[in-house]
Amino acid sequence: MALIAIYVDAYPFKLHRLFGEEFLKRFALARIRPILGYTDCFKACLLTCKDPFSLGYWVFYKFRSQALRRRSLDLPLRLFDIPIIPFRVLRFAMSKIIYPVYNIPLCALGFLDFLDINPHMSLLEIHKTFKVKGFSTILSIFEDKGISYMTIEDRFFHHKILKMMKVTYKRVKERRIDFAFIYIDEPDYWGHRYGVDSGRYHELMRALTLILKDFISDCIKAGHNIIVFSDHGMASVRRYLDLMNRLLRDRSFCKSYVVGLDATMIRIKYLNERGFHESRWLAKLLNSYAHKLDEKDYELYRLPRDESYGDEVWLLKEGVCIFPNYFSWLRPRGMHAYDPLLPSQEGILLMEKGIAEAVNVKEPIEPWILGRLLLKATLGEV
Repeated sequence: MALIAIYVDAYPFKLHRLFGEEFLKRFALARIRPILGYTDCFKACLLTCKDPFSLGYWVFYKFRSQALRRRSLDLPLRLFDIPIIPFRVLRFAMSKIIYPVYNIPLCALGFLDFLDINPHMSLLEIHKTFKVKGFSTILSIFEDKGISYMTIEDRFFHHKILKMMKVTYKRVKERRIDFAFIYIDEPDYWGHRYGVDSGRYHELMRALTLILKDFISDCIKAGHNIIVFSDHGMASVRRYLDLMNRLLRDRSFCKSYVVGLDATMIRIKYLNERGFHESRWLAKLLNSYAHKLDEKDYELYRLPRDESYGDEVWLLKEGVCIFPNYFSWLRPRGMHAYDPLLPSQEGILLMEKGIAEAVNVKEPIEPWILGRLLLKATLGEV
């Protein structure tokens, strides 16, 4: 008998009715409270059972006070940042083949310090990265205790979810797996691409839910335990805020201050004593669309107070999105990573009632608590 954990990226709690009333009667239903950040941070907190503050990890890039680049290349690089020239296709090719420049202004790229973890890494890669850093993860604990496990992700099957589910079921049976970790990232793409109010999005979510229901039913018949969860919900984007062109026209940008545009967060880093004053135009503009995180927010969201993530962090109001931003190739029609306390941001947790009664966890459940739940359920401590 195995514990099969199905991690469905961006399955909103509000769509739990798609499973049907009769099906849901067999499970305990709870809300997942997301972290203020993106998938990489959620995975890190889930695997290590630690919050971002304890982990010291929040966003996959920090800022440097001085740029790492050759001064002789300044002028040629600046040509890539001229707003009227459409370099997006070239940037995409460079990011895939040469170096991840994404949509980051090349004048700012040298100030960004990319960490060892990023949102595109698999669960197994993040586990190995933290293991090298000396952190214990739920997978390393399984290794120490001789518990067999497998991780499987739809990206390795060209996002053919049904095929992946069939392979998973077969491997669990043939290899006598104790813990199977399934990751499905397609709903996150659907939410960004189509928007959560579109008919296409709901059509795809209904189809996915049918696949999940059939797989879950087959696993329960085979005697396996099931836990299904997501990392966050999704909200419709109603307004786009273009800061990129304004920044590129400001002569102080990348001289006295640098900015990170993370779709729903704007992080400002001062490069010298003039940085605060010369970035006030941006803070004044953001007052209408966002609020600046204060000490209470850092404590509430359990975030590391590390100034290399930014001297100021502004969180956008729900429905507002930065575009162009540093990492979105297409204009997002749906977005997450707003205030984690908003109902639209809640993820879903389905677990068998026997496990839920034994664990006795108060909702909404945060990712590091969820990690401990997975660990206890696999070790038979519930």
